[in-house]
Amino acid sequence: MLTTSEYLSPLGTIVLWFYHDDLCALQLPGTDMAAWVAKKISTGSPKPQSIEFRYRAALESYFRKRQPLEWPGSVYFRGTDFQNRVWSALMTVPFGKVVTYGELAGEIGTSAYQAVGQAVGANPIPLVIPCHRVIGASGLGGFSAGLAVKRFLLEWERSLSQVPGMA
Repeated sequence: MLTTSEYLSPLGTIVLWFYHDDLCALQLPGTDMAAWVAKKISTGSPKPQSIEFRYRAALESYFRKRQPLEWPGSVYFRGTDFQNRVWSALMTVPFGKVVTYGELAGEIGTSAYQAVGQAVGANPIPLVIPCHRVIGASGLGGFSAGLAVKRFLLEWERSLSQVPGMA
């Protein structure tokens, strides 16, 4: 069975979607992952309560204790081969840093930065796969939860990365 858990963050309510023991989607305020989850994920067995607790504790550390986000379990990538390559590359962008769509495209060996942008936008697990760390060559670019949320996350991480021992 697919399960959800809510976490109240400074951004608003974040919904965590679980499939078995894996986090499969993270819904930021202003977005709706229900259709994506219904399309991509089949039903399975319920997750143990301890998994939910560990993910909520990771969000608590990030938003309340001002610590870099560290996920306690596995994530369930469910995209095309190209999307999975882009999402894997996103996981290597350091905390408190940004890359452009073009730089990310170069990292995975393509010049199709617009296709990279579409894959970044299709990311079902923002924060975990840090798509907010990708910017346009001449500005912020887009973000599924809106530019105000993207600005908040970039400033939040930038402020944490400047604290000795935090990045």
